[in-house]
Amino acid sequence: MGCDENYKLTVTRAEFEVRHINSQLLDASLLTRVHVQKYVISGDKVTRVPPLAFLPQDFLDEWLRIPWEEAAKWTASGNLEQLRLWHGRLSEDESRFYHSEFEFVQPCSGVPGTSKWLIGVWIDPQNRPEDLPEELFFTVAKRNGAFFVDAIATTRPPGCPGRAYPVSTLGCPKLP
Repeated sequence: MGCDENYKLTVTRAEFEVRHINSQLLDASLLTRVHVQKYVISGDKVTRVPPLAFLPQDFLDEWLRIPWEEAAKWTASGNLEQLRLWHGRLSEDESRFYHSEFEFVQPCSGVPGTSKWLIGVWIDPQNRPEDLPEELFFTVAKRNGAFFVDAIATTRPPGCPGRAYPVSTLGCPKLP
């Protein structure tokens, strides 16, 4: 990607973490984001643990990239079946591609101890699969240091007004 610091590896006896700069697929106009993969080692078992991302829009990009079996762990249990269907419809592969952009990443007031965002995503009608609307609204929450997708809607839900632009790290972001 042409960045000075592309990767950062941290290792202890019980865990390891890799941070690297790579593309932002959900909004290619942002170019890059910090990808983070942290794992805990227990015996011969390795388990991914938070953080999956540092920003809500980066988490959403990661959530859509990973297989449903893994994404389900970072999904609100009350909407699991509906969110599984959306995850399947929004996941890209060689035969299914679409261009999208973040319209906004709006912080919302929420429950104490929880941070919440409403993320508006526009899907380009030029190459949009027929089963996707032109606009989607994702509710992402952060609880106990981990992001979760709480809801996906085709109309903007009430209670979180505003249109804050996503934090942009155009070019080469610094690895935290």
